[in-house]
Amino acid sequence: MAVRRRQAAWVQRSKAILNMMTVQLAWELRDTPIKVNTVNPGYTATDMNANSGTQTVEEGAAETVRQALAPDDAPTVASSKRVEWSPGSSK
Repeated sequence: MAVRRRQAAWVQRSKAILNMMTVQLAWELRDTPIKVNTVNPGYTATDMNANSGTQTVEEGAAETVRQALAPDDAPTVASSKRVEWSPGSSK
């Protein structure tokens, strides 16, 4: 149990650092056309979690692909599973 708590604390810290770095990079690139976002693929079944995730690798990759295909006017620094646009729409 103690090992899991330490792992959970490590994951929380690493996510906080990633979020901070995302915001800082987005600020640095604010005057360029480069979009900076992070993507949470969700609890995906992989070898790392003994395939106990609730979704397939394909489902986990879908948001990453969606973000990669974001239009030029899509939001930046959107750190979530979903943002407010879909392919084929302007936002």
